[in-house]
Amino acid sequence: MYFYPMEVEHQKENFRFVLDLGEGFEAELNYFLKGQTLIISHTGVPSMFRGNGYAEKLTAFALDFARKNGYKVQPQCSYAVHYFAKNPSEKDLLG
Repeated sequence: MYFYPMEVEHQKENFRFVLDLGEGFEAELNYFLKGQTLIISHTGVPSMFRGNGYAEKLTAFALDFARKNGYKVQPQCSYAVHYFAKNPSEKDLLG
């Protein structure tokens, strides 16, 4: 059984959000900024940790960050596209 990390770390200098999964494993969401748009380029979770909500937690955190900072969001990775499809209430962020 895996623990559910409570805090997402924002590594601003590397343009990514990270969850430390322990034992050297991490889940990550990479992004870049283009003007006032936050572009989600990659969301990755090690295969043995998939299905525990880590990608969802990272994506929700990234969208909250975008909303608080006045960014629109452009999902480029397949998980982020999937997240928006499952969460229509977030579609106001698309830009």
